[in-house]
Amino acid sequence: MALLVAVAGGNLAVTTGPVHPRVGHRIIVRSTGQVGDRGELYLYRDTGSGCAASVLDERRRSTARQLATRPIVESFDFELYYTPRRAGRSWVCGYLYALSCDAAGNNCGPAVGLPPDAGFSQVRVKVRPRR
Repeated sequence: MALLVAVAGGNLAVTTGPVHPRVGHRIIVRSTGQVGDRGELYLYRDTGSGCAASVLDERRRSTARQLATRPIVESFDFELYYTPRRAGRSWVCGYLYALSCDAAGNNCGPAVGLPPDAGFSQVRVKVRPRR
């Protein structure tokens, strides 16, 4: 299951596997996409009511846990793993921001406000109990 969102700055797709994960078994999170020149990728796992609108909102939530932050140059294919400890639903949320600089080309950084300017992707994960 994947959601691909393309906007002016780039695109992002996040997928998870296996299709029916169980407690104690590893879940693979794969993110692919591209950003115009350089950017920053943020991946969160949220056990609340779904993904937030921005990285800043995710950071404020007590139900969200950061899985990864990666600098991105043009295109990327990134994979990570996590192991759920309890059954239930959660979301893997991906935010891709392009780097922006001041007029002189200094002080570069991701504009982590609303909405993600290069891409957003979310996947709902339903973890089943251990057999």
